This record gives sequence, C-alpha cells and structure tokens, in this order.
Amino acid sequence: MDFQRFTRYYKLRFTRLKGDPRYIAGGIAIGVIFGLTPMSPTPVAIALALVTKSSPVAAVLTSWALGNPLTTLPIYYISFLLGNWIIPNKLSWLDIQRSLDTIMHGDDWSQSLHVVMNMSWETMVVLFVGSLVFALPCAALAYVAAIKFFTRLRRKRADKHILR
Repeated sequence: MDFQRFTRYYKLRFTRLKGDPRYIAGGIAIGVIFGLTPMSPTPVAIALALVTKSSPVAAVLTSWALGNPLTTLPIYYISFLLGNWIIPNKLSWLDIQRSLDTIMHGDDWSQSLHVVMNMSWETMVVLFVGSLVFALPCAALAYVAAIKFFTRLRRKRADKHILR
C-alpha cells in the first residue's frame, strides 16, 4: 500500500467532514481512544460518539486510521511498556517464555490451559492499562488540535465564500 496515497485519502476524508468543530473534534478524540487501545469495536465507538453528541464518522475514521496493521505493533509495544511501568505485577518476556515452554512441553492439558488463561489475563491487563495511559492524553491533544484545525478550515472556507 502506498503510504502517501493512504495519508492523502484520510486527509481528504477528514477535511470533508461537515459540522461544528467541537462535534468533529469529539469524534476524533473518541476514535483516538479506540484506535490506541487493544479493543476496537466500531459499534461501541459509534454508540459513544452518539451518546456524547460527537461525530460518529470522525470516530470511525480516526480509529481505522490509527488501528491499521502498520501501527498496531508499535502501539501495542508502547502500551506494553507503559503497562509494565504502571502495574506492580510486571509481565516480562522471560515470564512469557516460561509460560510458552510449559504449554509446549507440559504433560497435562489442563495445566497448559490454566497457564494460557493466566498469561492472557495478565497480558490484557498490562496492555489495557498501558494503552489507556497512552490513549487518554493523545485523545486530549487530538481534541484540541482538531478544534483548532477545523475552526481554521471553517474560517478559510467562509472567507473564500465571501470573496466570490
């Protein structure tokens, strides 16, 4: 996929959004939260945007732009690092390797299932906490930046319309 084409496409989609700058910025902030967390259910993002009277289209576009295959690995890695830094029950690569060894070479199927369930729970908690710590400030910055951007864009369009 051509990166310039991808960015141009999303830039056009965002600049063509209609509505109040705060309405669009709220949707973008919600999209940032859902795009930077391990969960990405689009219906929940749409519902949250509707409940908060924000743009559901902006929420979906932003979550899709951030939650693409190119950005997933870096986002999960940053979330993993932040989650390990915050949560006292740290998850290390050595623990993951031991768990995988137990699963691969374990004799008891129920023991392997227990290890997978515990490892999955710890990993999800670490990722979720780390991603929230990462996503919430990014969403706040995106909200402020989107208000400024769409206010300026609206003013530019109004000035252009007045000149004609």
